[in-house]
Amino acid sequence: MLGYTHVRDCRLQCLRRRAVVAASASVIAVIASGVTQLGGMLPYAAASPLDLFGQGAKSAGRAGAGAVTSVDGEALGSNPSGVAAEPDIAVSIGEMFGAIELVAGGESRPAQAPRGTTLTAIMPIRLNGWANKRFILGAKAFLPRENLVTLSYPGGETPAFTLLEQRTQMTELSATLSYALSPRLRVGAGASAVLSLNGLIILRSNGFGGLDTLADQSVLVDAAPLVGVQWDITSQLRVGGAYRGALAATYYIDFISRTEPSFPLPLPALVLQGVGQYEPSHFEFGVQWSPVPALRFFADVTYAAWGAYPRPAESITPDTLPALPRPNFADTVVPRAGLDVILRVGDGGRAKAMAFALRGGYSFVSSPAPDAPASQAILDNDRHVVGAGVGFSATMGGNRWYIDAWVQAQELAERRHLQLGADFTSDGSIKAGGVTIGSSL
Repeated sequence: MLGYTHVRDCRLQCLRRRAVVAASASVIAVIASGVTQLGGMLPYAAASPLDLFGQGAKSAGRAGAGAVTSVDGEALGSNPSGVAAEPDIAVSIGEMFGAIELVAGGESRPAQAPRGTTLTAIMPIRLNGWANKRFILGAKAFLPRENLVTLSYPGGETPAFTLLEQRTQMTELSATLSYALSPRLRVGAGASAVLSLNGLIILRSNGFGGLDTLADQSVLVDAAPLVGVQWDITSQLRVGGAYRGALAATYYIDFISRTEPSFPLPLPALVLQGVGQYEPSHFEFGVQWSPVPALRFFADVTYAAWGAYPRPAESITPDTLPALPRPNFADTVVPRAGLDVILRVGDGGRAKAMAFALRGGYSFVSSPAPDAPASQAILDNDRHVVGAGVGFSATMGGNRWYIDAWVQAQELAERRHLQLGADFTSDGSIKAGGVTIGSSL
């Protein structure tokens, strides 16, 4: 892991002894109550918005289908081998926006709206002889608009949509290297990364009846491997497969008390630690079939290893409170299907050439969460995902320019919960859209 440290020393001057006692007791009581009343509640653990909607505008318009067989910037986060199919310098920028509505027991639950920017860059390596432009470097980043990463520790007994409430607030980075074994066979490898938080907070008495606080916080990078292969079996049929390791945005905040014996309130040592956001390792396989130049059919299936989902939170006083229960998630299989209808205008050469595309797709995302016992305040639902999109591209002066737009609707299937002594149902919807502009030079 790599990171940087930011240190801040805040001095609380000349607080009255009574105010210090009341404030300190309130802070500790709030944190302690969040754990002692926790039962089996989990924190807001989430995955990347690229995993939620799609690796780019094209695949998002097909409800996520087609990413593993793509040959542009979308391949950088799903199957890096794809960018070796078209060894040109390419860049793109995309914007995503939307709204999440979650309902539990007839009451709306807060959720951060999906909004962020996706950047991609592809650069062929120029070498002499047979290796020229056969090695391709790629980089991709998703940057949420609100925070680089959002990590929340649970508190209270309110049930939470653990996989959706903060899912769009997660920075994801990818760097890849691809190689064209032949004009029809390509391989690629790289790494994806998310941000984690590690920190230390020291509370110490200052001799004036008050407290000094010293905070030392680091933002770390957690990386996982990404490998893939693509094979154009014929000019009409392409298959692709990829594997990506698990990504975990963890947090570890250590509270240390260094107060004098005369300080009116003993402050216990506390530790906040867990996995705030999580993306499971998964295998993905896809097929792209073009029976005629104007039609492309896509079929993908993803196996996500949610069963390895770790305990998302630990007790803040591990020596005195029992460990929180594991979520016991199950592995899932996600099928996706999509369609492109393409109209081409022009000669298709280096002169003026244009193409218009209409896209659509459907996927079914099953929930990894089991029917939770009454001690767990965890909410999650199966989702029906429908996507639609349009695209326009033009080749002018030897450069290809394109713009793609997409919309997506996800409906949460109603689910009954028997948790924390309550009997209620949950459902909701997610609506999102975006635009991507790019060029191949």
